[in-house]
Amino acid sequence: MRFNYERQSLRLIDVVSGDQPGLRERVLFQSPTYFDLRSVRFPLAPQGAPLTTIPVTDRTQTLLVFDTNLRTPYIQNWNVSLQREVMRNMVLDVRYVGLKATKLIRGADINERNIFEDGILDAFLTTQAGGNAALLDRIFQGINIAGLGTVNGTTITGSQAIRTNTTTQAHLALNNVASFADYLATSTQYTGTRGGLLRRAALPEDFVIANPQFSSARLAGNYATSTYNSFQVELTRRWVKGRTFQGNYTWSHTLGEEDGDGDELNRSYRSGRDRSLDKKLLGFHRTHVIRTSGTFELPVGPGKPLLGNSRGLLARLVERWQIGNIVNWFSGEPIGIFSGRASFNSFNTAGTPATAAADVDRGLGAVERTGQGVRYFTGLQQVPDPMRATLMPALASRSTLQAVANASGQLLFVNASPGSPGTMSPAFLEGSGALRFDLNVVKRIRATERLTVELRGDAISALNRPNFSNPNGDINSTNFGRITGTSDGNRILVVSMRVNF
Repeated sequence: MRFNYERQSLRLIDVVSGDQPGLRERVLFQSPTYFDLRSVRFPLAPQGAPLTTIPVTDRTQTLLVFDTNLRTPYIQNWNVSLQREVMRNMVLDVRYVGLKATKLIRGADINERNIFEDGILDAFLTTQAGGNAALLDRIFQGINIAGLGTVNGTTITGSQAIRTNTTTQAHLALNNVASFADYLATSTQYTGTRGGLLRRAALPEDFVIANPQFSSARLAGNYATSTYNSFQVELTRRWVKGRTFQGNYTWSHTLGEEDGDGDELNRSYRSGRDRSLDKKLLGFHRTHVIRTSGTFELPVGPGKPLLGNSRGLLARLVERWQIGNIVNWFSGEPIGIFSGRASFNSFNTAGTPATAAADVDRGLGAVERTGQGVRYFTGLQQVPDPMRATLMPALASRSTLQAVANASGQLLFVNASPGSPGTMSPAFLEGSGALRFDLNVVKRIRATERLTVELRGDAISALNRPNFSNPNGDINSTNFGRITGTSDGNRILVVSMRVNF
């Protein structure tokens, strides 16, 4: 067993420490004075004194801090192997290789949008269904809504105001309860100041966000671990007459938490789950890997079966030609099925998983070239999400929520309902595999006893076969299931010469 300690990333010093208010200031100048660079004068005047207290009305700053008990991550490696010569010049290796990374550094969102204890989720659901929420009456009481009138809680309610406002109407139609909570906490609409809606209703400054003066707050700590377990088989064969072969197969499993902003970590905190339940297949996980390589010296030239009696220039031209190849095959990388909705406490919507509506085979999908491009889920179809039927007509007409069904119409994936983080694992499915074949030809010429010239030609990705990237996994996207990129596959030809002396 072996222990290794990681070096602390410079990102922690640059990004985490550098983003503290007062140490770095980001300002977007939109005044007409700055549209013409000739009018810019340096140094630019700062908006505030360094290290001053950020007022709760700001709500635009980014805060990144360390856990005071931050420790250096460490990695444990262990392996067991069995080697045997199965026949002359042929060796078989069977190995188990394991790794565990502990106390990995990961960010946690400490400014999540609270939608549970403050009643925002209940008010959101009530308003979606066409009812009236008392909380919204309190927040919008006395505000004159264009085209509706002044909210009084009886004839004109706060929920009606939300359903009328084009901005908040979109939150309702798309299940974006977290972004709706952010609107209540940070919007300047109707009051002219950030947080004004909550302040005029005599609600606490931290009613929605724990640290309201900051738009985003992240805490870097030792919150992550990862494990790698693999079974490996390797066969090596060396012939006396210029031939070699080496091939290995790896069956592995890589679990852990991605290093990121901590949105998945927050799902554990909010729902009271163990953080270990956030583990998933990591992005570089590959279940199966096959690698082979070999060399073959052509049996041509002096002392060889072909032209064995050749001499002089002819012998120099035909001898010592070697052909080599490398063939690698990898199974596909993990695929996530997402909704892209802010249905939970996270304001970062991109990674919100969809909800499974039926049992799904992990081998679902295959690359298929069609007239509309390359697709992966050709047997599936997008249909209106059943959630639309629960919305009142004015909202249902604006909703673009989509679900995914199989060819027979059975629903497979739907959008997570408001207040739910989704049920699909972020890395449940597996993409298409990748195949790469490299070929090389080497010619060695002995000019003198000490001088050898080596000519080499390499064909990298000789098959010129594209290896496709993962498909779009957003069930609400018009590009769902489409593959728009490749990881590699373009043939590259390289010619080189080397002189050894």
